[in-house]
Amino acid sequence: INLDTTSYYDSTGMYMTHIYKTRFTLDYAQAYYAFDSRFGGQGMANFLFSDILGDHKIQLGTEMVVNLQRSDYFLIYRLLPYKIDWDFIFYHLAYEYGTYYSQYESVIRLIQNLGTNIEVSRPLSRFNRFDFGIDVNHIIESEISTQYDIYNNKYSEINTPKSNFTTLIPSMKYTWDNTLWDFTYPIEGSRYYLK
Repeated sequence: INLDTTSYYDSTGMYMTHIYKTRFTLDYAQAYYAFDSRFGGQGMANFLFSDILGDHKIQLGTEMVVNLQRSDYFLIYRLLPYKIDWDFIFYHLAYEYGTYYSQYESVIRLIQNLGTNIEVSRPLSRFNRFDFGIDVNHIIESEISTQYDIYNNKYSEINTPKSNFTTLIPSMKYTWDNTLWDFTYPIEGSRYYLK
């Protein structure tokens, strides 16, 4: 059998080269749901996408019951093709505390943490690296008052902001690490860091 060599050789007899185009594929997906008699239904879904070379990774996590104000969710983008690794993280965390319940009204205290984080990892050698990061959090506290009719159907919900503040947290860490990893944990070596 003779193959047509013009499909993989150029005019000089060298192999043809093609420019790499980033294409994402789904690497990992997980979802779970649980029901608790006190807190009700809870669930989370996680998705991890990466390109073929592993230079770019995108991770998305969200609660199964999506309510932008009361749900936890995050988005992570990792840029890995260069010597310095970059991580860009956006997240929203919500904490609800019941403060008052009656037959016709409930009042819930809601604390939201809306944040973004940038992390940089710079290796010095095979076993040493510096990690730098900056974390910006905007915390919002509000009170949600819900009114019910005599049939326990919700007919009114009022969200009253109480307070908010913003924090900026820089970080720097030096790590010495010569661990040898098995599937999910190190089996040999040591890891030390100074933060």
